[in-house]
Parts: sequence; C-alpha cells; structure tokens
Amino acid sequence: MIILKFLVVCMGVLCTSASGPHTPNNGKHSGDLLSKVVFQSHRFASNEYRLFPIRLQLNACAAIKADAGGIGSITHCGNFTGCPFVKEKTMHICHWQPDPAHLPPFIPDGQYMIELQGLFGSEEMYIARAYATVYRPIVDYK
Repeated sequence: MIILKFLVVCMGVLCTSASGPHTPNNGKHSGDLLSKVVFQSHRFASNEYRLFPIRLQLNACAAIKADAGGIGSITHCGNFTGCPFVKEKTMHICHWQPDPAHLPPFIPDGQYMIELQGLFGSEEMYIARAYATVYRPIVDYK
C-alpha cells in the first residue's frame, strides 16, 4: 500500500488569458489552448530536486476524463470544473490528492516535485509545480 501526501503549489495562479487561436470564429474552445501538458517528475536527493525518470506528455482534458493517474477527482473542490478551461479566470484546486491505485506501484519512497508545463504548439503557456511525498508504513511481521 502506498500512502501519498500531495501538496499542490501554484495551481491557483493558472489563468487562461493567453492569446491564441481560440476565438469562436475558428471553432475552437479555450480548452484547446491549454490541453497539451508535459509532466516531469523530480526526486529530492542531496538537498535538491533532481530529474526522476518519469516524463510524459498528454492531453489534459483527455487525462481528466479518463482518470489517468488518478486525477479524475481534481474537480471536487475549488472552482476548477475541468474542460473546457474557462477563459480569463483564475482556477483554484483544493484538498486534492491522486488515487494511488492509478499510479505506478514501485515508485521509491521519497519527496518529489512534479512540474507541469502547459503548451500551445511549441510555446510555453504556464508552469505549475506540485510537491508530493511517497512513503509506505513499516510493517512488522511477527
């Protein structure tokens, strides 16, 4: 059993006010703007966060809808409603943690920083950082 403490930092400052081809004239929603997310993990070692070999790129709306990585419950607290993203509005997420059953089973215990980079084409739109601790209780077999 993995116990995961998850602290989200900076997610409340995500604001979808960037310019781009998201006007109703070309048929795109503002959710298309921020849908590509690069997920990079870092592990705390030797007094700094170092790259950890979990990196992936995914469509944020599809991941929320499919509950990839246990993030489907992200809309339960705060004003974040999922996709499409609301234009010109700061979104807040609170009291959220991913479902450990949807995470890789053999992540080593430790402190992690997860960096989420939102992209529109090749342009960076935002960076959000979240901090997590993975630990397992010590089991005494007698």
